[in-house]
Amino acid sequence: MIVIYFLITLISLYFLISALYIFVHALAGHFFKPKKYENDKSPKALILIPAYKEDNVIVSVAKKALSQKYNGEFDVVVIADKLKENTIKNLKKLPIKLIEVSFEKSTKSKALNLAMSKLNDDYNFVIILDADNVMCDNAISLFSNYFTNDIDIVQGKRTASNLKSNFSYLDGISEEVNNHIYCAGSNSLGFSSRLVGSGMAFNYKLFKEVMSDIDVIGGFDKALELKMISKNKKIVYDPNIITYDEKVENAEVFGNQRSRWLSAQYEFFFNNIKNGINQLMEGNFDYVVKLYQFILPPRLLFPLITFIGSLITYITFNQFFYTWLSSFLLVVISYTISIPLNKFNYRMFLVFGSLLEAMWQTIKAIFKMKKASKEFIHTPHKGLEINDK
Repeated sequence: MIVIYFLITLISLYFLISALYIFVHALAGHFFKPKKYENDKSPKALILIPAYKEDNVIVSVAKKALSQKYNGEFDVVVIADKLKENTIKNLKKLPIKLIEVSFEKSTKSKALNLAMSKLNDDYNFVIILDADNVMCDNAISLFSNYFTNDIDIVQGKRTASNLKSNFSYLDGISEEVNNHIYCAGSNSLGFSSRLVGSGMAFNYKLFKEVMSDIDVIGGFDKALELKMISKNKKIVYDPNIITYDEKVENAEVFGNQRSRWLSAQYEFFFNNIKNGINQLMEGNFDYVVKLYQFILPPRLLFPLITFIGSLITYITFNQFFYTWLSSFLLVVISYTISIPLNKFNYRMFLVFGSLLEAMWQTIKAIFKMKKASKEFIHTPHKGLEINDK
């Protein structure tokens, strides 16, 4: 019984600390105000767009990137991995730099590193996009303001481009919650924002240097976060730099995507515990806070797990009941205050069925994590029109 009580105490504390972590960040997000930077310079920019089997969207996305309003010079580079001949033909008609790559096992980190090895190093900063991403018209200009003011890393706001299906609407809300808690909330508390994987910009030389040490199957953004923060680099969040991102529209793709994300997060946590201790000893609390973020319970399952835990402890080990109930309430409150007010409408009720399906897919994703850690899982895109309502 002593061992059982000890284990229950540890598990209860883990969920309570995790709930407090999310609650503090969610609350802090409401006090976040990005600093305003201005400049009269237009440093040279590079836009890198890795495209793996993205024939449906890449030509349109490349055209959108070329239409950016920027006073300075910028290049759009499409990294073509397993694209069809007709897609390549259409891309070659555009004033972009096209780099064709081929790997036995394709990964985003391989594509980016190979592309940069073939480019000149005369860029001041680089913007990373996914093949389905469309930036707001003045994104390059907004990013450039930071790099002329000695900021090395900026994460813009990624938001849903498609909201027609219940699943994409739910995924869009999830993205908004994550932006509020892990980007705005983290910066408000003095810690680094998360990196989302796209809609982000870096000092070019720093990015190329750090990326040269990264060769991962999934979660290259997580590897980037830890390596940048270990160098005492702060990741700044700016919600005014918007990148529209296509959200998943069906349960199967949703589950595959979550298995890839969960696998990457937990793998990076366990592989970097020793480094986390070293960073803590050196006073790099930003690294430790970020590392703990990787071991948080799956976000969609967190309320469900703590609710079930509350019921179980109420019936059995009732001395733990209030710990689990507090965790449940903290998580629910955190998510609720992180949802933008304009999302509280009739569609919130329509997505309830999709929410249950998403929870089930997340449970299944946990059991697919081992597979996701060994092979690249591609998320297909349709190339939908932007719908921000």
